[in-house]
Amino acid sequence: MKGMFLRPLVAVLLLVVGCPRNHPPDGPSVPIGPASGYPDSGYHITTVGHDPDGDGVAVRFSWGDGDTSAWSNLAANWSSFAEMHSWDSLGTYFVTAQAQDEHAGCSDWSGELEVAIVTANPPPDVPAVPSGQGDCIVGKEYIFITSTADPNGDRLQFRFSWGDSDTTDWTELVSSGGQGSAKHSWSSTGSFLVRSQARDQHGAASDWSGERVVTVWDSTGGAPGTLKWEFVAEAGIASSPAIGADGTIYVGSYDHKLYAVSPDGMLKWEFLTGGPVKSSPAVGTDGTVYVGSDDNKVCAIDPGGTLKWTLATRWDVISSPAVGTDGTIYVGSRDGSLYAIYQDGALRWEFVTRGEVLSSPAVGTDGTIYVGSRDSSLYAVKPDGTKKWEVRVGSSILNSSPAIGQDGTIYVGSCEHGLHALNPDGSIEWCYGARYGVWSSPAVGLDGVVYVSADDYRFHAINPEGTRRWGYHVDFWFTSSPAIGADGTVYAGNGRGLLYALYPDGTLRWVFVARGDVRSSPAIGADGAVYVGSDAGRLYAVHGTTPLANTPWPKYRHDNANTGRTGGGQ
Repeated sequence: MKGMFLRPLVAVLLLVVGCPRNHPPDGPSVPIGPASGYPDSGYHITTVGHDPDGDGVAVRFSWGDGDTSAWSNLAANWSSFAEMHSWDSLGTYFVTAQAQDEHAGCSDWSGELEVAIVTANPPPDVPAVPSGQGDCIVGKEYIFITSTADPNGDRLQFRFSWGDSDTTDWTELVSSGGQGSAKHSWSSTGSFLVRSQARDQHGAASDWSGERVVTVWDSTGGAPGTLKWEFVAEAGIASSPAIGADGTIYVGSYDHKLYAVSPDGMLKWEFLTGGPVKSSPAVGTDGTVYVGSDDNKVCAIDPGGTLKWTLATRWDVISSPAVGTDGTIYVGSRDGSLYAIYQDGALRWEFVTRGEVLSSPAVGTDGTIYVGSRDSSLYAVKPDGTKKWEVRVGSSILNSSPAIGQDGTIYVGSCEHGLHALNPDGSIEWCYGARYGVWSSPAVGLDGVVYVSADDYRFHAINPEGTRRWGYHVDFWFTSSPAIGADGTVYAGNGRGLLYALYPDGTLRWVFVARGDVRSSPAIGADGAVYVGSDAGRLYAVHGTTPLANTPWPKYRHDNANTGRTGGGQ
């Protein structure tokens, strides 16, 4: 009986109080996407869904071309939704979005995104000339890399033509601006033109790139970048080789020895000093070899390997000697002095700086001696030993030694402030900033371009006015100073034990893999052989292409005799 009265009461209460009411979602935000585009290109469109009850939300898009997307999966309130769509015809389209909650309640359509499909799909930009080794060996596989961008951001793929009637398949798709790479080996010798082409995800293809010239050699014929011979010392070689008039190669080692090595890689003689020989030897006009060592001495050794004389300083001699036109030997010491020594070993004069002199002196055409100091100054010293001028360059000058250009401009690097160009009167012409500074010594090309390696993992080519021409990036810092061949090839070693050969435009020619870091700076023989030492105690002779260039300052210490003098070694 009670139940008969309760049922009508519950029904009345439900009518009065009411069931919880579902509110439909709010209209989604106006879709976000490109304002214009190209036919058959996919574009991402996004919107945000919101439900006043906090329900899960799904979204669909109307593309304005008669096509509506399926409902998305349900997502949390305030979620962002994205779909990709392409339009196949030119015109203007109005994209809207609609939301649906988990109870099937639907919102109104959102405001409109106007998309103008205005032109046909353009092809990608022409790819860069492929980068990779320029001197290759028959049968050995090499990798080449290219890149480009697409005007409307489409994904891209690449293919390569190797110049031997072989063309690769298209690579996998990458983002616009990304790289494509492929490997190849050649079965015959000769010169080949390597090119690349790009294609976007819709099939539009670019023109072919410019040509990369690759020369393929027979490894038995002395291909550039291959080993000619190696000489093994008893400890590391950071000293940079000097070459005598008869082709003898002179180099110092941490094993306290100066070595004389014949052009075929055989030992001629060795001279024992009292300390590690980090200094690079210099050869006088009469064949006398001058070198410093960590026993606080400068030695003069005759061409047969016999000691002529020594001069004692107050600390290690890491600086490399320079030889003036009158035969005077100039060399720095960690005791902070620059020494001038007569040919018979007598002290001519001593010029004192305020810091260690690890930098090696350079001698100008008027006899002025330029040398850097750890006191952050570059000094110009007259032939009589008096100061001409002193310029502070902002940070220490350690291993970087001055180079002198055709017009007398002096170039030197500092530890934190890059490369400096100074006029002969001591005024600063420009400073080229390189991250982490420049420890190497610069070389100057025939056209006035200055080459220098830096601690920013880059090898730099700098225009005569101080602007960047190009930079070559590697995975470790360069530790040696550059040398320039007569064909414009630039050589330098790095701390990963690699000797690089670069074309004058900054592209890779070849890489030689050495044992140990290559701190030594290369010399280039008359037959084009490149001589360089390594921390593993090796003196390498690597096949090159041409002799040393005849430029204002083509290598560390100016010439193969390491005279450190403008016009020296000729």
